[in-house]
Amino acid sequence: MGVSMNNKSRSPVDKGTICQIFAAVTGNLMAISDGMTVGWTGPMIPYLLGEKSHLQITKYQAEWLETWLLLGAIVGLPATIYCVEKLGRKKSLLFASFVLLLAWIIIPLSDRIEYIYISRFCSGMGGDMAFVAAPMYIAEIANQNIRGFFIKYNLHYDVDRSFNNIFSRTISTVLCTLYNRNSPVTN
Repeated sequence: MGVSMNNKSRSPVDKGTICQIFAAVTGNLMAISDGMTVGWTGPMIPYLLGEKSHLQITKYQAEWLETWLLLGAIVGLPATIYCVEKLGRKKSLLFASFVLLLAWIIIPLSDRIEYIYISRFCSGMGGDMAFVAAPMYIAEIANQNIRGFFIKYNLHYDVDRSFNNIFSRTISTVLCTLYNRNSPVTN
């Protein structure tokens, strides 16, 4: 008649779940770098076109800053497919983080626009690889009982990236224009 109670009551969130959540969050941290990469050109193009810039560029060169990012993503797609299949998802994420770190290190050390183009190209490749490998990695590591949570979390990552692409340029341009009335954007 009575129900047997197990002395070992199990917490709904055990150590394995916490480790999986930590892995999922760190696997998606590259979304922050990706957002900064896309938004970086907003405030930097007016600076690079200005007279006080450490690196003088033309408007034509400034237009290529965003293009190199997209070219890197397109050209990087075969490398992404190869790495995800041959290296695995986790190693692909680690490789993508190395590429993105390298791209961010190149920017402040650049004394020529060509180096920034290389950095943008690498950012496109690394962001593309992270965007493909992160959901696959998370789906592989997640237990069945929390996989739905991770899918929702990844959906948030996709929506966040979409909103970032739409609004980051607009907000950066408005802020730069309000901050510096002599910005090349307003002239």
